[in-house]
Amino acid sequence: MLENDEGLLGLYKGLMAQILKGLLVQGILVMIKERVELIFVLLFRHLRRRIPQMIMKPARRVVG
Repeated sequence: MLENDEGLLGLYKGLMAQILKGLLVQGILVMIKERVELIFVLLFRHLRRRIPQMIMKPARRVVG
């Protein structure tokens, strides 16, 4: 049993490394999320400008 071999402090062995790993992983995930969110916002902004132009081009030909 762990308590007999290493004592109660053995339960916390490696805890700091796990906490640091968690912080690093969460930081990377937040950074990726923000980049993906920015890409989608820019894509939707671009499409919002382009779609009316794409609709009006064929309409001008028909009315033309």
